[in-house]
Amino acid sequence: MRTITVTQHRDPIPDYSNEEDRYEMAKMLLQEAELDTTDPVEQVIEASWAAGFNGFDDVCLRLLAEFLGLFPIDWGEDKQGKITIQFGTALDAINSNADNVNFWENGYLRDEAARLEPKRWRIHEAEMARQFNQHLS
Repeated sequence: MRTITVTQHRDPIPDYSNEEDRYEMAKMLLQEAELDTTDPVEQVIEASWAAGFNGFDDVCLRLLAEFLGLFPIDWGEDKQGKITIQFGTALDAINSNADNVNFWENGYLRDEAARLEPKRWRIHEAEMARQFNQHLS
């Protein structure tokens, strides 16, 4: 587990244009560029910012999962905009509760967790199917 606290800076008007191209640019920066920091998490954040994303947007979380195997487990924000995020493994994320919306509502993160933990993901899917069928009964 790793906990990160940052101040989230948001552009007043978010730019959602060319998001997939900018995501690819951030990936390229991580693979090929010399970034200012040596900490792998900070490198992902730096590449995300350089590609025009706002700190811990979905793309930054996606990059953290793909490059470092870190998934959001718990998320809190104070009144000054400082965000504290607890990260864990794909297994931690799959085992997290339903209010972990930064994981459960992000298809890219779910797919990456399923890829990294296929056995546990299949168990999760079977549990969800069982609950669904019980609800229908």
